[in-house]
Amino acid sequence: MISHATVSELAEAAGAVNRLLAAGRVAPREIVSLPLSAVGEAHRMLERGELRGRRVVVRP
Repeated sequence: MISHATVSELAEAAGAVNRLLAAGRVAPREIVSLPLSAVGEAHRMLERGELRGRRVVVRP
């Protein structure tokens, strides 16, 4: 359970996730691209659970 993990366990898990990402073995189902002016909406989408499995890119 992540809430009971030690700092070193979290660091180890983060390293494993980063290696998977770098190898292209983990990818979002969808990428949502929003303008910088929509940062508030992106946050609301996150709170509503609408971004599960998605990556949000905020562009200038």
